[in-house]
Amino acid sequence: MPQFSPSELKTARAPITVKPSGLSCQAELYLVSGGSKVATSGLKAFTSTAAAQDITFPITMPSTTGTYKVYLDIYAAGYLIAAYQAIEDVVIAALAEFAYVSAIRQIPFDTDPGMSWSMYAVRMEIDVKNVSSVAGVCKVQAQFRGYDQYGNLRDWADFGTLRPEWCLKQTTIQPGAIVTFFDSMTRSTKYYPSKAFPLRFIGDPGVSEEVNMI
Repeated sequence: MPQFSPSELKTARAPITVKPSGLSCQAELYLVSGGSKVATSGLKAFTSTAAAQDITFPITMPSTTGTYKVYLDIYAAGYLIAAYQAIEDVVIAALAEFAYVSAIRQIPFDTDPGMSWSMYAVRMEIDVKNVSSVAGVCKVQAQFRGYDQYGNLRDWADFGTLRPEWCLKQTTIQPGAIVTFFDSMTRSTKYYPSKAFPLRFIGDPGVSEEVNMI
């Protein structure tokens, strides 16, 4: 069964054929629970062509979780000429919610200790908690602001991750669990001592605090 989030706006599309052509028609897509209509696209007007027409139905999903039956009614010249029930019901499922629960931590390290090509890098970490009652996939991305040739701060940009194992940007978090997200980059004040590069995390928990690179 199709699954959507509470209050999510979706657009359904249905091929509708009404004969003969030239009739003033309307169609309505709606969801029903317990015998009551709980969400509707409203009546969508169209003129029949005697051939299949794709009619779109924007509809906002119910705010309450549960399973809903889907119906489509078609009118011609004000008369109900067809009524359909969808083969599949619609499921409205609760969304997982996440929150930052720590300050940003910065850990300097050498990418390849003792090797001539080793780079000075910094690892950023932040803890994220699933504060809801359902599991969910959480995405978190580290960002920084560099400087242009004139010494002006640029817009926020994503980290250029050094290696896949040096980052965690997406994972499933169980209810109540805390996961440490992290990322790494080479630019640091070791090479730019007069510049303070702003750092932050963005993602499903929103935008974190900002700190300056160590």
